[in-house]
Amino acid sequence: MTPGAPHLQGRRQLRGHIMAHEERGVAAIETALALPLYLALMLGVIDMGMVMFKQVQMDRATLMAARCAAVRQSDCLTTNGIQSYAAARTNPFKLTSSNFTVTNASCGFKISAQLTHELLFMQGALGSFTLTSSSCMTRTDIAPTS
Repeated sequence: MTPGAPHLQGRRQLRGHIMAHEERGVAAIETALALPLYLALMLGVIDMGMVMFKQVQMDRATLMAARCAAVRQSDCLTTNGIQSYAAARTNPFKLTSSNFTVTNASCGFKISAQLTHELLFMQGALGSFTLTSSSCMTRTDIAPTS
């Protein structure tokens, strides 16, 4: 019963042959297990990027509309004009003027925005987010131009 005995060599070869068959398809199984997690992560990152982009666009639109109202540009003399001005600044997605509210607050002209963002890829898991933004500006907040 030495390691080189013919009857043991056959078993080793048989075991090696069986092991080779057991490893077939392992990559496919690993891919099948990992791919859904990877895709969920990537699509979630895309969704969160869209949420953050819309938030920045809303912040920018409310700030520009508050400034427009404070300097009394011809576009921003009425509440409807201010709301339309703000809605036009939300490119590439267009919000309607109904997403914006204009109030006279102690800080001056206060422009607020609200938007419900439905997630594209992770709808069942997280649902939707309500994004809000507001800016307030008085005439004294505007630096004089020379």
